[in-house]
Amino acid sequence: MVIINKKQKDISNNPENIQKEQEIMGFGSQDEYQTKGFELVQWVQDNKGIVIITILSLLIIAIGMSSYSYYMKRINEEASAAYLEVIKKDLNEEDEEKILSKEEIEKLIVSLKSIMDKYKNSSVVSLVALKVGHLCLQENKFAEALNFYEEAIKKIDDKDNLYPVAILGLAKSLELNNRKQEATNYLEKIIAADKLFPGRDKALWEAAKLLKESDKEKSKKYIADLISDYPESSFFKKAKSFQMMNK
Repeated sequence: MVIINKKQKDISNNPENIQKEQEIMGFGSQDEYQTKGFELVQWVQDNKGIVIITILSLLIIAIGMSSYSYYMKRINEEASAAYLEVIKKDLNEEDEEKILSKEEIEKLIVSLKSIMDKYKNSSVVSLVALKVGHLCLQENKFAEALNFYEEAIKKIDDKDNLYPVAILGLAKSLELNNRKQEATNYLEKIIAADKLFPGRDKALWEAAKLLKESDKEKSKKYIADLISDYPESSFFKKAKSFQMMNK
C-alpha cells in the first residue's frame, strides 16, 4: 500500500504528468463552454420571437432617447434665441442709461410671458421667469412677482449659477408680501453657504434688516459677519451705519 501511494505521488509530481492533467482539465473546461454556447444558441433559436421583440424594444428606446435629446436641444436653442431677441428689441441693452417706461415694462412682461408659455419645457424658462419676477417687483406687482420667483426656484438647484439670484429675488418678493419669516429662511440658505458664495453679503444685509425687531441678536451677528467677511462689499458702509445705530 505504501509503495502504491509513493508511486502515485511520483506520478503526480512528474512535470509531464502535470502538463497532461492540465491539458485534460483545459479540454474539459472548453467542452463545458462549448456546451453552454450550444445551449444558448438553441435557446435563442427556440425563442426567436422574444429575442427579436427585445432587440426591437431596445432599439426603439435608444432612438426615442436620441430623438428626445435632439428635441430638447432644439427647444432650448429656440427659447434662448427668442429670449435674447425680446431683450435686445424691447430692453435695448445697447443703451445702459435707458430707463424703461411703464408701458415698455408692461410690453416686455407680455413678451416674456409668451416665451414661457411657448417653451414651458425648456431649461431657459427659469431664466425668463426670474426676469419677469424682477420686472413685476419694479412695477410693485408683488403677488405676481412671487408667483414667478416660486416657479423659477422649482427648476433651479443649489449648484446652478442662477440659484443666488433666484433666492434673493424670492426672499424680496416674500418680504413684500408680508411673509418675512419665510423670506428670512430663504436668505439663511445662502448665509449658511461658504463665504465665497455669490450674493452672500446681500443675504446677510437683507436678513439683518428683516430680523431687526424680531431677533436683534441674530440681526447684530449678521451685520458683524457682513463687516468682517466682506470689507469690499457695496453693503459695507450701510452695515457699519446699521451697527452704530443698533448697538
